[in-house]
Amino acid sequence: MADLFTVIEEAAKAAASTLTDTQRGILLRALDRTVQMREPFTTDAVWLEAQAACATIREDCEGRALGNIMRQAAAAGTIRACGFAESTDKASHGRPKRLWVRA
Repeated sequence: MADLFTVIEEAAKAAASTLTDTQRGILLRALDRTVQMREPFTTDAVWLEAQAACATIREDCEGRALGNIMRQAAAAGTIRACGFAESTDKASHGRPKRLWVRA
């Protein structure tokens, strides 16, 4: 039986595979802008940047897809995790989210 981390990682990869090239581009540009403007930041800030480019991106994309992009950016050495903060997204009900900074 697979451990929980493996199950979550596979789900995020599957979600990321559903992104169109346009959606992936919007999320990557939003991550780049967020890294340049804010430190530290959560995925809430990346979603806000993405929504500035495409108002419906949050509804059009599986939320876990951004998590996969964040892990890829961390593996590439672009960003690194630095703690946790309460989410500012109402749908998340203030749950802790990973904080990121430029690597």
